[in-house]
Amino acid sequence: MTRPWTEVDLIRLKRMVRQKARVADITKSLGRRAGSVKAKVREMGLVPLKKSRLEAIRRLAELRLKVKK
Repeated sequence: MTRPWTEVDLIRLKRMVRQKARVADITKSLGRRAGSVKAKVREMGLVPLKKSRLEAIRRLAELRLKVKK
């Protein structure tokens, strides 16, 4: 059975992700499994975009701007 995420858990998770803590450290601190932590990080949108993906999004936005002019 899964334990619900509390507001305190979410604040701690967000802080640790921003500090670039390792998943192992986060799981130990929160007392949760790695899969649960990774799923919540994705759900909260805390996963940074890879540089190549970010560049592709920027290029696409530039192309759309040029088309609209």
